[in-house]
Amino acid sequence: MKLWKPSHSRIFCLHAALATTLVLLGCGQSGSDPTEPSSGLVTLSAPIADDEGNVTFTEVEGYPKSAMLDPAAEPSGSERQPFVREQDRMNGGPVRTVSAEAVVENPATPESILEEIAQLRATPNDVIRNPLAGKPGEFEEIKLQPNQIEAEQTRRLQKIVELAMEVIGKTFQDQSQEQYFSSAVVYLAETRLQLALKGDESQAALMAEDAEALFKRDESSFAAVESSFKLLQLTGAKAQEHADDAQWSVAFARQARMFAERFPQETSRVTVGLTKSGQQCDALGLTDEARLCYEILVQRYPEAPFAQVATAALRRFDLVGKPLTNFGGPSPGGGVVQADELIGKPTLVVFWSGNSQEFAAALPQLRAVTQTVGSDRMNVVAVNMDGNQQSISQLASSGNAFATHHIFFDAAQLQGARNPFEQFYGLTHVPSMWLVDSQGVVRNVHVDINQLGEQLAAVISE
Repeated sequence: MKLWKPSHSRIFCLHAALATTLVLLGCGQSGSDPTEPSSGLVTLSAPIADDEGNVTFTEVEGYPKSAMLDPAAEPSGSERQPFVREQDRMNGGPVRTVSAEAVVENPATPESILEEIAQLRATPNDVIRNPLAGKPGEFEEIKLQPNQIEAEQTRRLQKIVELAMEVIGKTFQDQSQEQYFSSAVVYLAETRLQLALKGDESQAALMAEDAEALFKRDESSFAAVESSFKLLQLTGAKAQEHADDAQWSVAFARQARMFAERFPQETSRVTVGLTKSGQQCDALGLTDEARLCYEILVQRYPEAPFAQVATAALRRFDLVGKPLTNFGGPSPGGGVVQADELIGKPTLVVFWSGNSQEFAAALPQLRAVTQTVGSDRMNVVAVNMDGNQQSISQLASSGNAFATHHIFFDAAQLQGARNPFEQFYGLTHVPSMWLVDSQGVVRNVHVDINQLGEQLAAVISE
């Protein structure tokens, strides 16, 4: 398969992005005890991007290397034992249980193991099922207490990983059992994802290693696609969970681009991943990362619905260093704000919404900076994005007015997602601030509120 690689980025090179520069795990020693600390332990934590654009994970102790996808480490049928533990029943009385899964006396086939996984997944989370002695296939159901459910969920997920790995070991070399192999890979990837989202940080590196191994085995296989997609879902979920953490947003963007490179036929997944990761980076001012995502989207998927969003965002990025000409709009009093009337003084353009908590939090600092500079030395254009004219009145009446000019589109067809600035410049996040110098040239389209005073002072002093 010919891989598309943009000349201006190295994130597609092997071992240069999230999926390929996570910690590479080696195989542990067979027969070792995974509960004992040793040199076979792998460590992992949050992603860190270095100056060259690589993403790795820092170290956290506690996961055996042998837990990675290693089909050669297949346990034999005689070695496989039911997962048995002591479960407190109701008021703490110990009872020997096999939670949820059916005990199969001779689980010799991949099909029977997959059936066991399916039963584990289908059993309600608040129930464990004990096999009845002398009655094959019959079970006693025990209701769990609320404080027992979380531990039981985690135990089941760990058991599914164990079972899925067993199926993979039995089927990876037999093409006639590819369907069983693929099913096990999907179960494994989904379960690792759930464990990672529950806080097991080691699972991210294991997912990355699994995805890499499966891609090398057969880059066009269903298993390769699904394992990589689960890794993309993980970075996306983490980026959303840690919305202010640039490291996770960068990891998400690079994983989205890696997925696009390796599996361009997955149009829907690729375009959604590139769009979401691009917007996440855009909101944090990570323009270079966002641009790379948007450029792939526009160049390779021009007919995709999200391509228009990407095109608009790229148009905004390209404003820097150029005169601000395509700018203006009606003001609440019936006038019109035009770009040429702003020339002569530096201009701060603030896109805001009365519904934005982030804007409300930034407002005191914004007012302090603009009042310190003064309207005699700068323009402040407030562009309302919520379509509610009362927001402007409420802002003024509350003593929080900060603008010298206002732009408000009162026509219903120009409000909300149809706002001309959102349509033309891809503005999907508020507040957003642009800085324009006294000559009308755009200096920045993502001004950080904490750097506003410093950047304004630099432009004014010119």
